[in-house]
Amino acid sequence: MKKTTLSLLLAAAALFSACGTAPDTAPLATPTPDPAAAAEPTPEPQNGEFYALDRLNAAFNSGDAYYEFAPKLGYCLLLKTDYATAAQTVCCEIPGCTHDTEDCPAYFPGKHYYVPFVAQGQLYVLNASLFREDGDMAWEDFYAQRVAPQLENPSETFDGMSGQEIEKYYYGLWQQQKTAMRLYTVNPAGENTYQDLPKESREAVFDYCDGTSLYGMVTSGAQGQNKEIIRVSLADGSMETLTLESTEEWKGVYDGALLTMRYVTDAPLPDDWEQYMAAIQNTTVEYDRYDPRTGERRKLAERPYYEKNMFDNDFAGTHNGKLYFSRWETNPQDGTEQNLFVQYDPADGSKVTIWDKAPADNLQLPYNYTNDLPPCEHRTERWLWLSGSSGWSQDVFALLDTETFAITPVTQKIQNDPEGWDVYRLAQTSDGLWLIVTEENDNGSPSAYALIAPEALAAGSTDWTPVTMWQG
Repeated sequence: MKKTTLSLLLAAAALFSACGTAPDTAPLATPTPDPAAAAEPTPEPQNGEFYALDRLNAAFNSGDAYYEFAPKLGYCLLLKTDYATAAQTVCCEIPGCTHDTEDCPAYFPGKHYYVPFVAQGQLYVLNASLFREDGDMAWEDFYAQRVAPQLENPSETFDGMSGQEIEKYYYGLWQQQKTAMRLYTVNPAGENTYQDLPKESREAVFDYCDGTSLYGMVTSGAQGQNKEIIRVSLADGSMETLTLESTEEWKGVYDGALLTMRYVTDAPLPDDWEQYMAAIQNTTVEYDRYDPRTGERRKLAERPYYEKNMFDNDFAGTHNGKLYFSRWETNPQDGTEQNLFVQYDPADGSKVTIWDKAPADNLQLPYNYTNDLPPCEHRTERWLWLSGSSGWSQDVFALLDTETFAITPVTQKIQNDPEGWDVYRLAQTSDGLWLIVTEENDNGSPSAYALIAPEALAAGSTDWTPVTMWQG
């Protein structure tokens, strides 16, 4: 994850935050399970079931390796950080390959608008660029409209670059945009194969995989309240459409299937925007486990509508079979903003209020995927990763112990970071170690990784295992 991307996520997460004091380390409430409630144990997810794709960072954690793209001029290279060897390499095993032509299986033209992932042991890359407005142009037309103006008067982006370098950058971008929605089967020892997906799949945003199919979502309706799932087979690229409930959309993974959120109403919601917004104020927001392979839908929780975040309501994420909710409310006594952070267990319906005031530095659960660690077998991790900010330029991180609810700030700093950032997590290995960023280069991009147990990180240790980074 690039630091700039992480900054945007943290800024978005803090939109509704306000300063507060650090909470006590103990929960504010003790769960009181209803003995009559169904207490069926939640089965552990297994490899090959639903896991998330990381389109934002063009990266993937398989549990035994971390895949990402290294940007180059006019193309990008697929890299692999192997956890067993603590080494980062190019995903290419061809002897003598220079990794700078399309003969290299790790070479992909354009920018890193690709999604790598592993399914049943096979490495794939999805060409999922959302920027295809110039994809139907001939190179000559693309050159005249996009390249020639930059050659005459380069923008700040191309300051100091030669005309040949600018042309190379744009040619790679044009190649990527003109390519169909394409699924590559990566063969590090030889030539990649691919299949072009149906044209209709371009309308979908692909976020999940179940080991045999990709799942994308298409939104329609006056207020975007109509959602459909596009399922594409990895075997032959065949596509089918699944219709969701009205207003239903996915929010994560739960128990080997999708976790969805929807408004529950007595009557259909109106198309008019003002009427729609008025109608949803009184809705119940339901969270379900939905398996699109079987059509089974199981209710997990319901919450009242939260007007400050109509897109996610107050859903903050999942961890170890539990759901987390966070909402900001005005204290009627003094008018200050206070944050309520709740843990909910669908197995028995118990709830725990972890805090009712924002901890120091406005710490909160960041965007769900940072705690979603698919498709590792390791599912007993006790730590939640929290993020916050002590100012506009300095972001901070902390660990929340889900057994004691104690908060431990991360104190280890990234080397060569002028803003004093803490080290931060990229992924988790299948045996429970964390892959963290420990150093950055002059451009502010990560330049060194390490592996460390979360308990050691919480204890302030810097005795981590450095990753041998690819130099290229």
